[in-house]
Amino acid sequence: MEQAARLSSSPVVLTRLGWMYGRVGRKADAQKVLDQFLAQAKEKYVPAHAIAGVYDGLGNIEQANVWMNKAIEAREGRIVFLSVSIADDLTRASPYYSEWLKKIGLDK
Repeated sequence: MEQAARLSSSPVVLTRLGWMYGRVGRKADAQKVLDQFLAQAKEKYVPAHAIAGVYDGLGNIEQANVWMNKAIEAREGRIVFLSVSIADDLTRASPYYSEWLKKIGLDK
């Protein structure tokens, strides 16, 4: 993912990188990705699901929920991949995960 991030600064790549950093315990690196997203969001559009993904990787499920609900309300296209893209056992164990799926119609 680090190589992918060197080649592309797309939110999808950076989200996965930040999420993975968080999950493997590289919290400071994940926080850098999150800080980059939050700083960019002050000046340009950054998908809310991208920010939610990094918060999820960091284990901050409350903030992940806030940002995922923003993504759902904005009808961001990538949220349809929620159940397959960044969902791991920790994400699925979140008290909010089933609510997110229900809100986007993937709870069936």
